[in-house]
Amino acid sequence: MLSAFAVLLSSCGKTERILIPGQEQVPEQYRFYYLVKTSGDKQLWGIEGVIDEYPKASKDQSKESEPPKPIKIRIAPKWEAAEVLGKWGGFRLLKDGMWHAYSLDGKPIGELPYFSKCETSIPNGYPHYDAMLKLETPDGIFMAFQDTKVLPRRGNFPVYTCFGPYQQAEFGYQGYFFKEIDEFDEGSLWGYNAFKEDSNEIFYELGPGCKSIIELADTRSYLTAYYFLVERMNGWEIVGRKRTKPTSSYYQGCLFMDHLPIGWSLETLRGWVEQLPDGTFDNLKLNGNVYSFRGFWDAENRIGFLTNSPQKK
Repeated sequence: MLSAFAVLLSSCGKTERILIPGQEQVPEQYRFYYLVKTSGDKQLWGIEGVIDEYPKASKDQSKESEPPKPIKIRIAPKWEAAEVLGKWGGFRLLKDGMWHAYSLDGKPIGELPYFSKCETSIPNGYPHYDAMLKLETPDGIFMAFQDTKVLPRRGNFPVYTCFGPYQQAEFGYQGYFFKEIDEFDEGSLWGYNAFKEDSNEIFYELGPGCKSIIELADTRSYLTAYYFLVERMNGWEIVGRKRTKPTSSYYQGCLFMDHLPIGWSLETLRGWVEQLPDGTFDNLKLNGNVYSFRGFWDAENRIGFLTNSPQKK
């Protein structure tokens, strides 16, 4: 998506409507635009578009539901910048160095704090939410899950479930790594959170206290073959998730497409850690496995994930 900070050519005092990139395939009557008001060398930003408002359901079940009505949305051009939030989950508008989150119907998203920086991650594997946001604020880092649900009188509108603040947080494969705020500045350890599929809550996959965490996930198994390689203060261990608790050779074999070495051991995995390149990688070969892996490894923070590749390398 093109940055909302792009320089626009316009005459003094004129307000322009600029089609937001990605809206080209939307029916014309429902497209969203940036409003850009120019005065001299100063530009102020806003949003304009149309959404369907769904009428309140009738208590009389014999009556047909009324069709939705289009309503115009307008956020006045008084902001320093404007951008799309998450995966078309609303907008973020800049004022005095802080971003404010607004929904598609032009209302503030109260679940999200004001933030100075935002990163977006689209879920991997078998997603049960649309996107995840990493929000940097003066109080710490917040992680928010964006989920499209049917809301009363609004239709399919993204909603947000936000958690934090954290001292440090990074996107994972199906959730996020986090370090809690350490008031004594002794250096906190990593934990891992994921999002419940049936409610707007999180649950600990791994409570804080891990020196190293590597997610291991079979991309074809709908997370039946999914577990963690974890280094705690007393050494390394494999921690399973859901159907993988306790971890079994069957599910471990699923992850590695049944080409797991017969001499499976934690020593084998520890050896793999030493082979992981720093950063994002594709087609990584590890000893004892004929298939390649993709993922990432943060060597400094000692967090990352490995997923199997569907192709031999």
